[in-house]
Amino acid sequence: MSEPLIELSKVTLHYHAGDESVLILDDISLTINAGEFVAIVGASGSGKTTLLNIIGCLARPSTGAYKLDGESVLDADRETLARLRREYFGFIFQRYNLLPQLSATENVEVPAVYAGGPSFRRRCRAQELLTSLGLGNRVEHRPNQLSGGQQQRVSIARALMNGGKVLLGDEPTGALDSKSAREVMETFNSLHRQGHTVILVTHDERVAEHAHRIIKIEDGIIVDDRPTSKEEFRRTRVSPSVGSDCADLTTVEGKAGLTANTAICERERLLSFIACLRTSVEIALRSLADNRLRTALTMIGIVIGVAAVVSIVALSAGAKERTLDMIRSLGTNTITFWPSVDSDDAKQSLKRSLTLSDLRLLSTQSEVDSATAEIEQEVLLQHGGAHGRGSLDGVNKDYFKVRGLRFLAGTGFDDDVGKNSQVAVISEHARQRLFGPHGAAIGQIISLNKVPARVVGVIEDKPDMFSDPNALNVWMPLSAATTRIMGRQLPNRLIVRVRDGLRADDAEARLSSALVKRHGRKDFTTLNANSFATLLHKTEHIMTILMIVVAITTLGVAGIGVMNMMLVSINERTREIGIRMAVGARQSDILQQFLTEALFLCVTGGLIGLILSLGISAFVSHVADEWKMLHSPITAVTAFISSTLVGVVFGLMPARRAAGLDPIDALAHE
Repeated sequence: MSEPLIELSKVTLHYHAGDESVLILDDISLTINAGEFVAIVGASGSGKTTLLNIIGCLARPSTGAYKLDGESVLDADRETLARLRREYFGFIFQRYNLLPQLSATENVEVPAVYAGGPSFRRRCRAQELLTSLGLGNRVEHRPNQLSGGQQQRVSIARALMNGGKVLLGDEPTGALDSKSAREVMETFNSLHRQGHTVILVTHDERVAEHAHRIIKIEDGIIVDDRPTSKEEFRRTRVSPSVGSDCADLTTVEGKAGLTANTAICERERLLSFIACLRTSVEIALRSLADNRLRTALTMIGIVIGVAAVVSIVALSAGAKERTLDMIRSLGTNTITFWPSVDSDDAKQSLKRSLTLSDLRLLSTQSEVDSATAEIEQEVLLQHGGAHGRGSLDGVNKDYFKVRGLRFLAGTGFDDDVGKNSQVAVISEHARQRLFGPHGAAIGQIISLNKVPARVVGVIEDKPDMFSDPNALNVWMPLSAATTRIMGRQLPNRLIVRVRDGLRADDAEARLSSALVKRHGRKDFTTLNANSFATLLHKTEHIMTILMIVVAITTLGVAGIGVMNMMLVSINERTREIGIRMAVGARQSDILQQFLTEALFLCVTGGLIGLILSLGISAFVSHVADEWKMLHSPITAVTAFISSTLVGVVFGLMPARRAAGLDPIDALAHE
């Protein structure tokens, strides 16, 4: 005689409720051979469903032994139990337990998804099974579009998907009318004749009479085990088949035991993983689409977090670059001196203001490469019919060198300063205003407060700490500007360029000391371009750290939103998780499914956030030219990776919670 397919020995099960222990099954010993049709009969609460769950590897006994096809099950881990459910069992439930969001074909495919194999083969087999059960014209219908009998036949097809060596029915006719119940039982009889082992749990004696063996259970104890008058038990194993190539859906684990080719096994495992991953993505998309509003509200947190981080960093980088441009407009290695007014002695301070003689003093210092004075006044620029208000600066010939300005046309001042010549250098913006976009300015005569001046050079527009870069800027020799237009000799500021190789900080201290000695007091302020740039970098570093903290906080809050949504989703789909576990899903499959949802949510939110940030940049640039945003690829990639990590970190806990659910508890969840 062949070894029994199912063998239970002295199995007991206790249920613990607080400090109390309730005995559900008491010393159950039972053997079932391959090909038998067994009915387990008992009243409600007798323990028959619990016994079926132990047989189907959904529950573990407290004590005793259980062997399935010669393999001990009692100490098997959850992965092994999932494999056994996937390879041996097909469950048919009283309430059908179909996934409402899937079509009939997709419901039938679910067990094969976790067994691996090509999707086209799964679909082919699923539709063949449905057709063989009389549902060929209902393959794309959802459960709510099917009658109770049709839903139960879909459930039977699902049980057969991976072969269904053992079909386990828990009150399979309990929710059906008499006609549908007869059709379902005829289906079980047909499957039994094809070689399937059928085990049904029922309280209906008429259903039990279809079996060839009836086991009666009362209060967790088998009180009767007898054959019916139908026929002798089938003791030969027959491999179930639907008669086509579509039936070749042997699991990876099963194939691994039939071949010594490790490479093939690894390839099959890889294909199985890819199939499960693709299915996880499809399930994630479907789940998120079914809850659009909740998905959108949760995703908004990620979108705002990523967009805010990238936009703030881009705006900060733009502001930093603009400020550095302004500092660079002072010239490299430069020090600027301004007259300052002491509120206690304003008249004395004004009397001691910086003068051109101070410029001559600074020019003679060994630390100075070149020096210039700058006197400003607003003037009216005119040429022909074109005119505009602009800024006139009286400077000497070293000014353009000190400031590092670039000529687009012409030259600066040479001997014109000493000759009091009425020549001018204008900005590119002023050239376009006075001469048009393509007009030549060199050699032309312009009017500055009705004083004529010949244009000898055109300067490139660049940001300036002291003037608007879009202003109409004009420079004249200091002598001509002060005597012919301004009528004053006191400069607004003095600018010196420190010799190469010298520290600007040391030069600033010595030059300031020379002026203090000359004036008898410090009645001026200084700006060291290099020191200012260093201070800016330090400030920017601090701001970067603050923004990182804000970014982490923002994404953390968004992550909590993702976690909350996932926990709600898991609570709503607990029964679905139980169904998937019952048909063979591993813990890793459930973990992967829900982690994929969290990842997809955060990755999509991150991409939308990046796109939104680019849109914000375009809008800001359009409405405010001076607010330039500089996007960094590193920042964008970092923000995107951060949003992905949020999905992993905050999705992992809910996903692990889902994967750790007990199949029985999950199936019982309402």
